[in-house]
Amino acid sequence: MHSFTVDPACFDVVVVQGADAERFLQGQLTCDVASQPDGSLGYGACCNNKGRVIAAFAIIRFTDTFYLCMSKGVGSNFVAALKKFLPFYKCTLTLADENHRLIAAAGDHVGMVASAAGVTNAIAAGYASIVDDGWFCRLEGAEPRCLWWCAKGLDEVAASLGHTTQGNELESWEALALLEGHFPFHSADTELYTPQELHYDQNGYVSFSKGCYTGQEIVARMHYRGKQKKQLFLLRIRSTEATHITSVSVRDKAAADIGLSLLTRRLGLDVLALVQLPHGFAAPIEELHCPQGALLTLHAFGKK
Repeated sequence: MHSFTVDPACFDVVVVQGADAERFLQGQLTCDVASQPDGSLGYGACCNNKGRVIAAFAIIRFTDTFYLCMSKGVGSNFVAALKKFLPFYKCTLTLADENHRLIAAAGDHVGMVASAAGVTNAIAAGYASIVDDGWFCRLEGAEPRCLWWCAKGLDEVAASLGHTTQGNELESWEALALLEGHFPFHSADTELYTPQELHYDQNGYVSFSKGCYTGQEIVARMHYRGKQKKQLFLLRIRSTEATHITSVSVRDKAAADIGLSLLTRRLGLDVLALVQLPHGFAAPIEELHCPQGALLTLHAFGKK
């Protein structure tokens, strides 16, 4: 089991709060916030009018307050895109400052973070609970993961956990997210992809039954009428390289390249890579290989 915490500087949190918060977000996000239960975790994105993703995030709801958790730098893009709509709604849209921080943890560190947060009751995966000056949320997945939103200083957090957080653990955090079908969206990805290209339509980020939102017409048209020629596959290789592998290629039995990775993330001794292959690709793994390491698994990327 992989066990670590992540430097809070790796994340942005946008807080949307007020009587019209739900209505405001319902008209802008791809997900159906109106049906999201109180105290639950969901996922969503916002798009431009061409249906391309501006930001993607986990979203935690407590009645009329929503916390949108995303990669560092994405928050400012999100606020810039949506703030022009605020005058029509009774709510606030705020990029959280340095007085609050988001602690992400995995493995055995989840129990340590829960104890530091003052969690006394069992919290089911996919749900959050208010604790002291913030909230604690357990994420779904094969390995334990959690988020803790708090107003404690870094020194106080480090003392509570018995160690300091490490910024390089972000790669492991995003690798675990990849295993659950979540594309790690960063500010450099803004307006480059449609939700379908990142498989967000398969993992709860997009509702096709809610009302209109910015970019909805194009996203819906691609869903009902579009035909994807390529799709993402997640592969896992065992690498003996000590350095970071930035690119992974897939070759067939004739040694011809048939796919190149969009991104890679290391997880222990393994490297995970998202590779674009033809839609419905189903060649036996025994007929494939990767020059960068031994190919362990290969499957369509998205919700399991």
